[in-house]
Amino acid sequence: MRSRIEVIRLVWVILTNGFMLYETAPAVFSYRLNPPHFAGWAVEGLLSSVAIILGILFEIRKSRFAKYVNIGFYLYRALWGLVGVVAATTHVSGFTNESWIYFYLVSLPCLTVAAVNYFFYRKASSTTVAPLVSR
Repeated sequence: MRSRIEVIRLVWVILTNGFMLYETAPAVFSYRLNPPHFAGWAVEGLLSSVAIILGILFEIRKSRFAKYVNIGFYLYRALWGLVGVVAATTHVSGFTNESWIYFYLVSLPCLTVAAVNYFFYRKASSTTVAPLVSR
């Protein structure tokens, strides 16, 4: 039987990973829209989709790898977005002036989800507070 926090975490993981799968999966099938760039986006989209599905499956099975997959994937996406912000603001690779907004809007929610996932996965013993007065 799952505890209340485990049920809340399972619902959170299914909702956040399901949304990311909904947003990421079209990159796998976008080769008809933009054939020259198919290889990069399709591979990244496919690997992201596999990581998202594994995160859900590991969470359902109560695997210890769920923590690493569900936190690590969102940290990867946040760092990817922050690198994009730096590249766009320094005009690397021909980014336009407005490109940094897209990367910022991708990285900030992913960083927030990674932080929430971290708090869901940490042990209850690490939340205890030291006494104010020592004896």
